[in-house]
Parts: sequence; C-alpha cells; structure tokens
Amino acid sequence: MTANKDIECSDDRFAIAKNLVFISSGIILLFSLVIIFKSGNTLDDAKELFTIILPVISTWVGAVIAYYFSKDNFETAAKTNESLIKQLSPQEKLQSTKAEDIMTIISKISYIALDENKNENSISLKNDILLKKLNDKINRVPFIKDSKIVYILHKSIIDDFLVKYTKDEILMENLTLKNLLDEEYYETYAKKSFETAKPTDNLTLIKRLMDENKLCSDVFITIDGTKNSEVLGWITNSKLMNYAKV
Repeated sequence: MTANKDIECSDDRFAIAKNLVFISSGIILLFSLVIIFKSGNTLDDAKELFTIILPVISTWVGAVIAYYFSKDNFETAAKTNESLIKQLSPQEKLQSTKAEDIMTIISKISYIALDENKNENSISLKNDILLKKLNDKINRVPFIKDSKIVYILHKSIIDDFLVKYTKDEILMENLTLKNLLDEEYYETYAKKSFETAKPTDNLTLIKRLMDENKLCSDVFITIDGTKNSEVLGWITNSKLMNYAKV
C-alpha cells in the first residue's frame, strides 16, 4: 500500500513538473511574440520586457516546485541521517549525541519530592518507597528537594537495610528514610551513587562519569551540570547502554 502511494506521488510530481515546463515555455513564447510585434523590433525594449517577465515566471515556477518537492527532499534527508547514525560505532554514537537528546525529562520521572511536610523522618521505607514507588520494572527512586537532586535509592539497598529487621515486623513497618541515612554505609549510597551533567554534555562524558564512580548508575541532567541546580532530566546506566548498541 505504501509503495503504491509513493508511486502515485512520484507520478503526480512528474506530471506537475512536465506541465510547469510547458506552461512556462508557453508564457515565455507568448510574451516573446508580443514583444516582437509591439516593440517594433527594438532590441532595448525587448530586453527590458524580458528583464521584467523572466524573474516573475521563474519565481512562480520555483515556488510551485519547492512546494511539491521540498517535503520529499526533507524526508529523504531525514532517512539518510537516521541511516548514518545507525552505522556509527557505539563510541561514535555516544560522542555525537547530547544528554538532552535521550534523557527522561523531569515530568516523566517518578520521584519523591522532599519538603517541610514530607521529609526524611516522615517517609516510610516500606510503605512510601517499596510499596508505592518500586516494582518489577522500577528498581530505584530519586529524591528531589527544591528542584535539586539530593538522594537516589535502589531497591537492593533498601532490601539490604530492611533484612536486618525481618524478625521485628512492627519495627520494620516504622523504619523511615532517616533511619537508613543514619547509617554511614547506606547514606554513602544514597548521596554518592549518582552524578550530574549539563544538557549539552555528550554521552561520552555521561559514560565516563558512571565509569569513574563505581557506585554510580545514574546521571541527572541539571541546568548548569551541578548538584546545586534544577534537575531537567535523568539518564540511567541501562538507557545509556541500550542507546549505544549498534
């Protein structure tokens, strides 16, 4: 069906181009005859009329051709560009792609917002994080305060902390984010298992940040590339690896 439509469009464009040639040639011929008979064979008059007429006709023909053919050329260029990107090596793809091109934008991130009413002391590890934010498909959750990234916790880290309290279900139910952060080992993971970068930084830099920080599986994209500015997006290690595949 698509092939038939492409053939029909091609035939239509060919017909338009052919008609334009005939029409424009006819108009030029018509005016040429008028010039010959009306100008009294005066060469200067003929040149002057041609100078006026030819730009008008060429502009009209150019506008019509651009209207019917530019879309096709744009689509061809886009497909060519896409094809070239697919031919790049993983390193070349990362080098030529900006963080903002593949990041998950902030409006699509599932995170926990910290404020005066919802802080480390009031967030239940089990009820607010494990049960509400994490599942089989989502295994980590960022914590954002005043539009800035402050922590990120992976399910494995929370499980590792909670397993020590499995014999006391009542206590485990009441454990909060503050309880976890009070232990240095878990606080280190929460605060240092992510990095930040600018929207215009390429993915080679994003990968380097992850490689150099052995705890890091996530890079948050902020306005100025620091942890002290507003979060715009998020790139996980799995998203980066999937994008780099050829």
